[in-house]
Amino acid sequence: MQRLWSASLVAFVVAAAGGVLFRGGMIDGFSLGFVPNHIRHAHSHLMLMGWATPALMTLIVTSWARRGARAPRGTAATIWIAWGLAMASFAPFLLHGYKSFDVGFARMPVAAIVSGLCILSWYAFAAIYVRATRGVVRDAALRCFDVAVFFLCISSLGAWAEGMLMALKVTDTFWLALMIHFFVDLFGEGWLMIGLLGLMYAWLPGEEPRFVGRYLALMVAGLGTLFFLGMPSAMVEAGLRAAGHVGALLVGLGMLGHLKALWPRMRAQRSLLWTVVAAMLVLKTAAFFAAAMPPVLAWASSAGLRLIYLHLGFLGFGSIALVALARHVWGKRAFGGAEFFAGACLFLLATLVPLSGLWPVALGGRWTLWLAAIGAALPGLVVLGQMVAWRKVCAPGVGAQNLRTPGPKMALTGAKKE
Repeated sequence: MQRLWSASLVAFVVAAAGGVLFRGGMIDGFSLGFVPNHIRHAHSHLMLMGWATPALMTLIVTSWARRGARAPRGTAATIWIAWGLAMASFAPFLLHGYKSFDVGFARMPVAAIVSGLCILSWYAFAAIYVRATRGVVRDAALRCFDVAVFFLCISSLGAWAEGMLMALKVTDTFWLALMIHFFVDLFGEGWLMIGLLGLMYAWLPGEEPRFVGRYLALMVAGLGTLFFLGMPSAMVEAGLRAAGHVGALLVGLGMLGHLKALWPRMRAQRSLLWTVVAAMLVLKTAAFFAAAMPPVLAWASSAGLRLIYLHLGFLGFGSIALVALARHVWGKRAFGGAEFFAGACLFLLATLVPLSGLWPVALGGRWTLWLAAIGAALPGLVVLGQMVAWRKVCAPGVGAQNLRTPGPKMALTGAKKE
C-alpha cells in the first residue's frame, strides 16, 4: 500500500507541472501552442483522479485493519488500475482535451474514454469497500467512509452525463454546466472532503463523537443542492439558487459539528502541520456559511474568488491533510518535508490573491503572473525533492516497504474499544 502512496505523489508532481505550464502560458501567451482549456483539464483531472483519489483510497484501506476489516484480494490492484488510467489520461487531455483524434484507423475521444475506464475502477473499489466492511461496527470513521464512497459513485453520474451530452452534440450551456458542477462539487465536497474527515476520525486518537450521524445527514442533504451555486448565476433560476444557499448552510452546519469533534484530536498532535490542517478546515467551513448568504456569494463571485476557493479545498485542505495523514500513518519517511509542502501550498494560495478582484488594480501588473507561476511550481518541487531524498535514505534494493507500517501497538493507540 505504501507504494501506492509513492505513486500518488508522482501523479501530484506531473499534475503540478501542468499547473506551471498553464501559468507560464499566461505570461507568454501560450507560445508553445497548448490550448489553455486542455491544460486545465489535464491538470485538474490528474490532481483529482491520479493524486487525491488513489491516495485517499490507500489511506482508507490501510485503516481497515483497526476496525476488524480485511482488504479482499485485488484491492491494491484496483487502486493501481485507477492510478494508471488517471496517468494515462494526462497526455490526451493536454494535447486534445475532450476532442477526438485519429488513433490508427479510428477517430476517438481518447481522454474521455480513459477517464470513463478510470471511473469504472472507482465502482470496483466501491464494491470492494462494501464487501470488506460488511458487518463491521460503524464508528465515526466508517460512517464517513460510507458517505464518501456513496458520493464517489453518485458524482460520477455527472461525468457520464457530460460525456453523453457532448456525444449528442448538445449545446445547451445550462445542462453542460449543471453536469460539470454536479460532478466536481459532489466529488470534491462529498468524496474527498468527507473521506478526509473519516481518515481523521480513523487515525487521530480521541473519543467517539456522539452526533456524527447527524452531521453527515446535514451534509448529505446540503450537497444535494449545493452544486447550483457553482454555476453562473445567470443560468440558474431564483428557486434553484435559493435551494443552493440552503444547501450551503446545511453543509456548513454539518462541517461545524465535525470541526468541533475533530478539533481536540488535531490540537493533541501539537504540530505545525496539523495546525495548518485545522486552519484550512476552519476556512473551508466558513466558506460554506459565506456561500449561504446571497449578498456575500454575489460579492465573492464578482471578485473572482472561485479559483481561490477551489484551491483552498483541493490543495489547502485536501492535499495538506493527505500528506499529514500519510506521515501520521507511515512516519516521516512517507513525507519528511511535510511542513515545507504545507508552506508551499499556502504560498500558492497567497499568489492567487493578486489575480482576483481583492487586489487593487493600481497595484497589479505582469509581476502577478510571474508570482503565480512561481507559486504553482513550489508544491511540485517540494514533492519532487521529497521523492529524491526518500530514494537516498533507502538502502539499495529496499523499496517503499521500508516505510513504517502501522503495527498492532500503533493501530490500537487511542482506539476506543467497541
